[in-house]
Amino acid sequence: MISISRNLKMKVVLSIIVLCLVSSAQAAMLTSSVSASTGVLRLVSGTNSCSDASVPAACSFSGMVLNNFDQPVAIQGSASAIPSLYAIDHAASITGFTNNLHARADAEVATEFVITGVTGSGFVQYVVSGDASVGSDNGGASFIRVRHGGLPAEIELIYPWALPQAVSLTSQLYPVQFGEPFAFSWATRMDVWGSGADQARERYLRLGLEILVLDAQENALANARLMETPEPAGFGLLVSGLGVMGFVFRLRRQQSR
Repeated sequence: MISISRNLKMKVVLSIIVLCLVSSAQAAMLTSSVSASTGVLRLVSGTNSCSDASVPAACSFSGMVLNNFDQPVAIQGSASAIPSLYAIDHAASITGFTNNLHARADAEVATEFVITGVTGSGFVQYVVSGDASVGSDNGGASFIRVRHGGLPAEIELIYPWALPQAVSLTSQLYPVQFGEPFAFSWATRMDVWGSGADQARERYLRLGLEILVLDAQENALANARLMETPEPAGFGLLVSGLGVMGFVFRLRRQQSR
């Protein structure tokens, strides 16, 4: 006969409750990827591209390519994308030929929020700020994208500058009902191209996110709490926990007979 003490039974129950509470914390969905290519240039040694879609994502590359005059030219570089809920960092470095060598870093954060501590309705506003030395030496542009719910995304382009620059994106006001969840995501992309003089091109994009909660009169709410919503997995664990509890109680009844 299996014997389970009262203390053990209580420990099992408490452990299940703790696990359910821990699992109910929502984790934002983070994605990031980096890649590099030599375009139309032919690789004669080394590696011509790199690809990584992990979190965080990072890659490096090096080798020799033949330029348009069939002369060997060394290429090398690296790229990284590091996303978190309230920050995204990109970095890339390239030494390559003309504008054929290209590295790219992408990152996205998606989650669901709920505002507690206040009642009624109001607004949220997203502020993305940081610093950058980014863009394309070939006329392209990197971007920041902010999306609230299923509404069209707000996008800010960052054009190439030789010197570091401040980056800032302040979204429009989005109506919300306090206590009701809403989806949110933000994403960034950074492109870096090689230099015609085969000089190193180093770029970075470091951004932070702030979310403002306002009342219906657009005043800041000091008591508002912005929280990620619980994951459905927490409910599944709770159901499993109840099953274990039932098993414990059945054994207890068997023991008492």
